[in-house]
Amino acid sequence: MKINTNAWNKIRYSIYAPIYPFLIKVVAERTRAKSFELLAARADEKILVVGGGTGADFPFLKNLKNVTAVDLTPDMVERMKLQREKLDANIEVLEMDGQQLQFPNETFDCVILHFIVAVIPDAEKCLCEAARVLKPGGRVVVADKFLLTGEKAGWLRKLIEPIATLLFTTVNRNLSDLAAAANLKIKTVTAAPNANKLLRVALLEK
Repeated sequence: MKINTNAWNKIRYSIYAPIYPFLIKVVAERTRAKSFELLAARADEKILVVGGGTGADFPFLKNLKNVTAVDLTPDMVERMKLQREKLDANIEVLEMDGQQLQFPNETFDCVILHFIVAVIPDAEKCLCEAARVLKPGGRVVVADKFLLTGEKAGWLRKLIEPIATLLFTTVNRNLSDLAAAANLKIKTVTAAPNANKLLRVALLEK
């Protein structure tokens, strides 16, 4: 039986929604800061956040004027709207599957994939959709737990993979393979602050 499905993600992240900001803040705040530093988004660029969750990215985006954020889970979408109101940010919030983005080709300059590539059921489709809606020369930032070409999962990753996949996230997806399938080039990869290489940030380009 396949565990990682849209239906299961809706259930578990609806349950996690009230405490998700506290869970993710422990490991993610400095990672997000590093990711946005790599992205270096300009005020005139059109930006898409896939898997926006509770809107934890919004403080980094509140001064930009053309931002859209989507999430599969209705509870998360509602929390994104609350975060948007709290920050008085000009961000469009939509309920949408990151594997089937409802946008025309070449719509966005930047796509943000924070803690979604290791969660979404079909990560390759997610990257391909991100590439499809990205303009030529556009950028994607990925912050997550991933491997690269030539790397193998160590004993700890192998040990925690089954329970992590059931409860939260996979830890052994290969970003090099995913990027190649989407015709995206990996430009930069850096370890997230204090993450001991389990959590990394990558900048990709179309």
